[in-house]
Amino acid sequence: MAVQGIQAQIWAIFQNIGTLLLLAIAFPINCIVVLASLVWSNNKTVPNQNPKNILLTGGKMTKALQLARSFHAAGHRVVLVETEKYWLTGNQFSKAVDRFYTVPAPETNPDGYTQELLNIAKKENIDIYIPVCSPVSSYYDSLAKPALSGCCEVFHFDADITKMLDDKFAFSEKARSLGLSVPKSFKITAPEQVLNFDFSNETANTFSKVSPTTLCAA
Repeated sequence: MAVQGIQAQIWAIFQNIGTLLLLAIAFPINCIVVLASLVWSNNKTVPNQNPKNILLTGGKMTKALQLARSFHAAGHRVVLVETEKYWLTGNQFSKAVDRFYTVPAPETNPDGYTQELLNIAKKENIDIYIPVCSPVSSYYDSLAKPALSGCCEVFHFDADITKMLDDKFAFSEKARSLGLSVPKSFKITAPEQVLNFDFSNETANTFSKVSPTTLCAA
């Protein structure tokens, strides 16, 4: 076993060395490609007679970068925001991004998060705020909406709608009330409910756990 362990370590070292050599070989090629794309870039801004200052959150995400590029190409000015943990995100260096800011994490400091967004919106004369966020922080963006609505347009749901959309059972019930076809769902709040559940009355072959508190029959 000791010999096999040593062999595995030696093999891992050779793999790492090989990877570094390949990266070193590819580095000049990558530089040429990047420089060529900068010289011959076709990403030109379209003249806009009514340009907007747009604030985007979720700065580390690809979808935020794509939105920034689209707005920039349409003649708008983009301000990008991300939480302090991701202060070194590469998206901030995009030509489509005019300013970049970091804010407190909303999960640990919701009031500070809202206040920093408001400060940025006022400082940069933001016209439209579009949160590009994870499901967790989407609720905090809804909580920040009333404060931000006083100085700019907020492209986001109110808190009660966001909470409903993030609750799989509530979302299913809402869809059902609108006449849509949805899986039969059961809200589970205690282990005893699963143990006491009468599966014999259900025709479904399988049950799927779609959230910590919701089962869907299929």
